[in-house]
Amino acid sequence: MNYMESLKRAALLGLLMTTVTLPTLSEEVGESKGCCGGCCQMDCCAKNNQGLPSGINREDFDLSVSPRDNFYLYAVGGWKKANPIPGDQARWGTFSILADNNTKILNEILEEASKNPSTSLEEKLGKFYASGMDEEAIERSGLALLKSDLQSVDDIRNIDDLQAYIAYMHANGLSPYFSLGSAQDDKDSSRVIATIWQGGLGMPERDYYLRTDDNSKKLRQQYIDYMTESFKLVGYTPSEAKKIAKNIMKFETKLAKASVPAAEMRDPEKMYNLMTFEQLCKLTPSINWAKYYEVHGLSMPEDVNVTTPDFMRSVSKEIADGTSLETHKQYLRWRIINSAAPYVGKRFEELHFNFYNKALRGTKQMKPRWKRVTETINGSTLDQGLGELYVKRTFSPEAKQRVLNMVEN
Repeated sequence: MNYMESLKRAALLGLLMTTVTLPTLSEEVGESKGCCGGCCQMDCCAKNNQGLPSGINREDFDLSVSPRDNFYLYAVGGWKKANPIPGDQARWGTFSILADNNTKILNEILEEASKNPSTSLEEKLGKFYASGMDEEAIERSGLALLKSDLQSVDDIRNIDDLQAYIAYMHANGLSPYFSLGSAQDDKDSSRVIATIWQGGLGMPERDYYLRTDDNSKKLRQQYIDYMTESFKLVGYTPSEAKKIAKNIMKFETKLAKASVPAAEMRDPEKMYNLMTFEQLCKLTPSINWAKYYEVHGLSMPEDVNVTTPDFMRSVSKEIADGTSLETHKQYLRWRIINSAAPYVGKRFEELHFNFYNKALRGTKQMKPRWKRVTETINGSTLDQGLGELYVKRTFSPEAKQRVLNMVEN
């Protein structure tokens, strides 16, 4: 039997049998056509049987583990031992290594562009990168960057002002309450339509707000603590900051309770609720969609897919009379502060990391600054330009030919 057949057999035996002693992989492979006579070089057997190397490294296995007891460790235990998760990562695998290597290449491009740009694109990317690496300048002016937006929230006097500012935030990349964008019509692939999704939560999804286990309760308190410390940095007293944080948590919990559970969102039929613009306005009477689209500079759509109608109905109610105007303003201030936290100074950035990376994901340490700045640019509106330079550097004619050969094989 060849190597893959051997592996399948080992898996089946490991799952179905509890008393039989399994042979090692090398013994199994040694039986195949007598090619190795029981040697440990599995790849050579695979090569003789299939004409090509298997591409599987024997050192990735942990043959000290019985596949009956733990087939996962049996199959990848060697790789895990040789590749511990780096301190600045929450997970690690071959695709993580690939992404990390690509980030290093992108950083080389940005470093060169910041020092010796030869095109306008390189000049833009270089300036962006240099501004992100200038920690002293960020510390001097970071908080000032928030003041104009926070002042705009302070200036909200009524529901009309509130809705205008919500539209402004959506038009500028933030998505309080919900998110609206374009997506292909799931039942008519010939067109792209406006689509509304639930959102507006500071924690990953609704269940973080609603689960009653001890770890979830701890995470909610850590989120409140994160908000409290952030508001203190903005200038609120400790008591004011704590009160605001708890108030925001209550409001976001309302949004969470109205949200559709993640499992139900996997059902495409439930997520397809096509409405005319008039039906959308009837569903959410307190939201001025005409004004919303006017702020975006867009014409009103004919059809909208409202993926979670009940959620949007609840948002409309909260805007109308379910929540005080001051609570809405506190919530919007938090959306501004939280979105800006990784970019406006060390103290904000550390608070953001400690909650979103350390508490939620288990990451032990922050990535080095060059990597954080590089990944920020790679996820920005200049990512296509950076990608252009990446392709020029890494995809040589020889590399293209190697890929073509691989596809043909």
